[in-house]
Amino acid sequence: MKQLNQQSIMDWLVEHVLTSNIVPLLYYMAYTAMAIGLLAIALLSRHPSTKLWWIKVWALLPAGSILLISYVSSSIWKARYLLIVSPYFLILLAAGLMQVWRWQRRVAVLVTLLYAIAVGSGLVHYYTTLYRVAGGPPT
Repeated sequence: MKQLNQQSIMDWLVEHVLTSNIVPLLYYMAYTAMAIGLLAIALLSRHPSTKLWWIKVWALLPAGSILLISYVSSSIWKARYLLIVSPYFLILLAAGLMQVWRWQRRVAVLVTLLYAIAVGSGLVHYYTTLYRVAGGPPT
């Protein structure tokens, strides 16, 4: 009886969890939490250099003003407006990764591996999924 229940649980897991989109969803949720953690480490570092301080300002000031304007008036929270701050956020991610590297190298290697898998799978999806028909109107 116990073996039957374990087998039916495994069948249910394979049928409903592993074949659905929940595994990538959970992975990207963990990746997002990791990226937010790296940003928090970089933003809250105890002894930041002057250069890192300016990077923090250039990352947060435009993003914060776009967010504030979006809350006060109509939403202008668009990807094209955030392209200007994305290099600064990537530098902050790298600074957070450097802090983790100084603290625990194995954790930093794991974080780098998770980052590479997330970015790589995003690139694979971007270059292998057709979102519009060639020659048709843009969507």
